[in-house]
Parts: sequence; structure tokens; C-alpha cells
Amino acid sequence: MKFTLFGTSRETGNATLSNMEFGEFINNMGHESQKGYIAGLRQYYHPGANRIDRYAHYDQIRRVCPVAEWRRGGAEPLLVQYNRMAMLEVENLNSRVEVDAVKAQASLMPQTVAAFMGCDAHSVVILVAVSTPDGHLPHTEEELENLVLQAYYVAVQTYSTMLPHPISIRRQTLQSTFLQTVDTSPYVNRHALPLVVNPMSREAINQMLQQASVDHQFDRLRPGMESIMMMEHIYNRCHHEALIKLDARGWRDDPMAAVVMIAQHCKAARMPEEEATYRIMWHFYKLDDAAVRNAVHTVYEDPHRLGITVDMPKKQLAALQLPEFLNRRYDIRYNTMTETTEFRIRNSFDFNYREMTKRDRNTICHEAAKEGIEAFISEINGLIDSTFVRQYNPMTDYLNSLEQWDGQTDYIGQLADRVKCDHPQWKSLFRLWFLSMVAHWQGYDDTHGNSLAPILVGEQGFRKSTFCRMILPPELSAYYTDRLDFSNNNEAERRMTRYLLINIDEFDQLSAAQMAFVKYLATANKVDQRRAYSSVVATRRRYASFIGTTNDQEVLSIVQGTRRFICTRVLAPIDTETPLNHRQLYAQALHLIANDARYWANDTEEMQITQWNKQFIKSDPIDLILSDLFEPYDPAQPHDSELQPMKLTDIMAVLQNHRSFNSKLNNLVTLGRCMRQHNIPSIHKADGMYYYVRQRKQ
Repeated sequence: MKFTLFGTSRETGNATLSNMEFGEFINNMGHESQKGYIAGLRQYYHPGANRIDRYAHYDQIRRVCPVAEWRRGGAEPLLVQYNRMAMLEVENLNSRVEVDAVKAQASLMPQTVAAFMGCDAHSVVILVAVSTPDGHLPHTEEELENLVLQAYYVAVQTYSTMLPHPISIRRQTLQSTFLQTVDTSPYVNRHALPLVVNPMSREAINQMLQQASVDHQFDRLRPGMESIMMMEHIYNRCHHEALIKLDARGWRDDPMAAVVMIAQHCKAARMPEEEATYRIMWHFYKLDDAAVRNAVHTVYEDPHRLGITVDMPKKQLAALQLPEFLNRRYDIRYNTMTETTEFRIRNSFDFNYREMTKRDRNTICHEAAKEGIEAFISEINGLIDSTFVRQYNPMTDYLNSLEQWDGQTDYIGQLADRVKCDHPQWKSLFRLWFLSMVAHWQGYDDTHGNSLAPILVGEQGFRKSTFCRMILPPELSAYYTDRLDFSNNNEAERRMTRYLLINIDEFDQLSAAQMAFVKYLATANKVDQRRAYSSVVATRRRYASFIGTTNDQEVLSIVQGTRRFICTRVLAPIDTETPLNHRQLYAQALHLIANDARYWANDTEEMQITQWNKQFIKSDPIDLILSDLFEPYDPAQPHDSELQPMKLTDIMAVLQNHRSFNSKLNNLVTLGRCMRQHNIPSIHKADGMYYYVRQRKQ
């Protein structure tokens, strides 16, 4: 079994990857190996005082993946094997005493492979052996991810009843890591008994995790744990605040002064005397138990020793308490694309963000009241709907998280090559469209929109819609849609600001008016909207790019403006089974755009698109009759003596004698448009416009 270590090269800044046997990793844990970075972190960090990721050398400390072994594979590491292990972390411990206590309790579990102090010296990492009933593992990486998540859930459920401090709940994957650490006395059991996990479907796992998060705290599922966890939280808070005051007064080295100060805070927090006494005695185990008990009892017995007092208006107090409550219990963000507030519950198995509904807000208000915070629902709504909540843009976050393009592989070209087609410029035009899509996501061009739109024309079952859907990475799949109602212009415009990619399915069903509206949307760079219950028209940024699919060969109902559509005849089923490296695909696009790659079609390319698209224009009934009764105009013979000038009324009179003519086609405007589309020469005389045509001989 090998652990994988991820790091960053100090010389080049590139990502590094190396593997180390489990035994070698444990043996090397007893000493610092990275220029004192870990020792520096331990001097810098203290729970509640600062954030670990703000340490100057945080990025230089390697991260260790115990869950699986990986190897180099180009831009993304490749999975070698699952190590049959789950990783638990207990964080925000106040002292080395608490660290040793957690390690000691973990060592009592036969499933514990190792337990050691974390990099910050205020946490413990516990490695748990897991297995399936028959010992066989799933074959696909997706099924392994499901097993990892399920094993983590079972491990938390098993260990949380034994540990004196709560486990930090976070989503576990095959690439979960912890910071490389130093511990001179780690607990190791190479013959640990595995925790047996019976694999379940992803749907069943999600249902299980959601059920575990109903009460906002996983520990509340076990009788009695709610009050224990509450007392633990209150005590840790009191302990931390007391230590700050002791430091300010220079009494940190006086243990009895610390006992009295902590007892005062516990009393002010209305913690029962026996609960406070037990926890203080556990922390100050070197002091005489009787002396500690008498000191705590004296504080609780004296009616004048109230510890911390609060003398401020209730509304002001609630305003100070609410932000701390929301930050501690929830992760809240404002999605700038959907203009909705999303949230998830901290320290729960509810890993995914979801839109915050009125029911959720009422639940939050009730939970605040249970903690003694006197706040109305209007005050909670006012805080949630304010700049207190961080803004979040899913597209920007994803693009900013990408690593550098490898500089060699043409991922955009490979994606285009999946479509086997007869379009001679398909690959280059698809590249322009893809770069334009990413460039407009980033707001590079605030005067134009992504005016190009690939239209995939092919038989049913060629996986055209699946190909369109796979263009966006899984992280952004919620911002893809193939449902757009062009009969409702306002709703269509709103979706331009809500989605990143819109697939116009059954493109051939669009009428001429709807297709003209699509042309307008494709070129628009922003959308003016009036929100509900508002009299102000707000301008919102357009994100969406278009792509279309159809089974019909005649897809264009207009002739003017066809340069916007890259109509492509698909000749074979599209390859949608081969995995797509989305991160490198978009990293390449970012690299090309940053280096001034062109992402718009020039005049020559637009002329080529227009010429190619003539074969996809829908035949007009009157145009068919016109071609049946009149010979096509030959530009090579502009002075043909047999051409005769005729007015539109005279030409229409000839068409009316055709067997397919009906009253709906009796439209001179449509006839004139057909004449202009065929470039029929004309002359303007005193009595009107004449067109030079030649009737077919019957």
C-alpha cells in the first residue's frame, strides 16, 4: 500500500507527485523534512485566532492522499488502486492533552490503521481500514467514489460514539488529502480489522446522506449526543475566551487562575456546575481534583461572580450573535448567475449547496431561537439578503481553479474530431465558436455576443444532444439547458443570463420569425430586463452561447443572416464514451485567449459559411413553383436576348396557373423576396419594377 504525496516544486512552481510506502511514511513522520515549514505553522496557528491557509508557507507543505494511490498521467493524475481506507479528522483541539486523548480513544478501535497528530498540532488524523463483504472492489472509478463516500459515512458513524471530540465532517473522495505532518509517537496497527461496507447505489447513498443531515447535526441521530455536543461546544468557547483574558493579564502560567477564569465563563454561559467541573478537571489533570472542584464550586456558589455580563439592547446583541451563528452552522453564498441564495449545513453530510427556500429560512430562525438568539425572521432575512453573504459565480470559480494547459495536446481539436462530418471547415469553425464561448463568459468583449452557433444535422441516435451536453464540465452541468420557449421572448432573454450553453433541440422547427429572434439573441451582449415587482429596467450580462441539433436536412427558414449558423451534416454516431478532460480543455481555451487567439469569424469565413449553408435552406413553396415555370438565371449570360421583362403581377399570374398554387401563396412581397434571393436582374421603369425572366417551354 502506497500513499501519494502532492506538492509544488520550489524551483519551477509546477505540481509534483510522488508515492511512498505506508511503512516508510510512518517512519519519516518523526522528524521535519521540509525546511521547518511544519514547525513554523505550529507556531503560527491557534484555533479561533487565525486561519491555517493564511500561513506564509501553507502552499509549500505537501499534501498526503492515504485513500488511494495515484501516478502521473499528463495533466491529471491517474488512479492506480484504492487503498481500502477511510480518513477521519478531528480538528480545533485546544491542547496536546486533547490530541493525545483522541489518539488514545482511536487506538481502542480495532479498525484503526493509524492515528497521529495533524500538521497544525491541534488536530488528529485517523486512518480506518475498510473492505467489502466479499473483498472485491468495484471496477470503475465512479463506483469506487461511491464506495469511498459510503465508507466514510460508516466510519464517522462508528467512531463518533467513541471519540471525546466531534469529527470534522467533509466530503471524502479518492483524492482526499491531509497536510504532511510530524508526530514522534503515532499509533500504528498494521493488522487492523477492516470495517465492512456493503456497496450501495449512488441514489441510495445520497438518500442516506440527506437523511443523516435532517437535524443539521449528524451527532443528533444518537440519543443523548445533542446535549453532550452542546456542552462540549459551550465549554470550548468558554475555555478559549478565558485563555485570551488570561494572556491579556499575564496569568497564563497560573493554572488555578485559569481554573477560576474558565469557571466564571462557564457559569456566565449557564453551563451546569458538574458539567463544568468534569471538563475543567479533565483539562487540568495535573492539579488536585479536590482543589479544582472547590475552586469551581466557589465560583458557582458566589452570587456576585457572574463572569461575563452583557449590557446592550437586545436588537444590538442579536445583530452581533447572528453572523457568528450563521457562519458556524451554515455555508451561505449568493449565486450571481441565478441571483439566488444557496446554502449547505456545516458539519453534516449535506455536501451539496441548494437554493434557500422560505422553509429553510424559517428553520434557521427556529435553530437560532434554540441557541437563545432573540431574532425575528425579518432580521435573519435582512442579514442573508445582504453583502454579509459572499458572492459566488460558478463559472468564474471553475475557470479560476484550472491548472495550466500542458501546451501540447489540442483538446479543442480532439473534441471537434469526435463529430464525423462533411463540413470542410468544421474543426476551425468549432474552435472559433468554443473560444468565443469562453471569452464571452469572461466578459472579454462587451460590445458583441457569441454570434456563431453550430447546428448538428444528422440521423436520430447519432448522440448529437449527448455531445452538446458533454461540452460543459460536470461542475457546470446545471447551467446547460435544451429547453427554450421562443414563443416567450422575455423568458428566452432571461435564460441568456441564467445558462452558459443553450441547445436549441429540433432546430428545424423554428419559424422564420423565431429564427430571426435567435439571430438577435446570438449577437446581443447584454439583456435589459425589468424584474418582478420592480419599475426599473436592469441590464444584465449575457452568458449563454448557442448550439443546435436536428434530424432534418432543411433547417434554415431564412436566407439573410445564415452566416451565424455553422450547419454541419453528421455522418456517424458521435463518440461520447471516451472520457473528456474538461479541465485541460478549458485551460487550453484560456491559454489561447490570453495569447490573443482570434475568437470571431472574419469576412472570408462568414462568406464561406453563407455559401455552405445554401444547401440547408428550407424550400419555399412559391420558390418551387417559380423554379418549375421559369428557367434559372445564368449570370454568365447577362444579355440573353430571350430574357423578357415582367412585372411581379404578371409573374404571379403565370404562377397561379400551376397545379400546386393556392391562395396562401398569392403574396407579392414573398415573390419579390424570392426574385432577389435568386439575383434576378431587374430594371425600374415609370410604371414599376420589371424582372428579366424566361419561361420554360411547355
